[in-house]
Amino acid sequence: MGDLKCIAVISIAAGQQTDPAAVMSAGMGILYFMGRIEGRVPGFNVENGLRVEVGKLTSAGVTTELVRCGGALTSKGKELQAIGRSMQSMPDLKPDT
Repeated sequence: MGDLKCIAVISIAAGQQTDPAAVMSAGMGILYFMGRIEGRVPGFNVENGLRVEVGKLTSAGVTTELVRCGGALTSKGKELQAIGRSMQSMPDLKPDT
């Protein structure tokens, strides 16, 4: 499962980071891919799935998957930025206090 591979390789990369911002970004990426899995297969055992996927990874595979997963996150980030720009023209709504 591609989303599991993304969680695995992002986790591996995060474990090698010392920059707290990079670790936080990795965590957000992991949550994104976990949400995709949960949306498709509620109750899926992510831990067991990760054990299988990590067992299949090679160093070259980690690099390839990081590029693929990073591209997916970048694309989704750009989509969210476009939505944000579009919504700036909406009335300024605030919650009732």
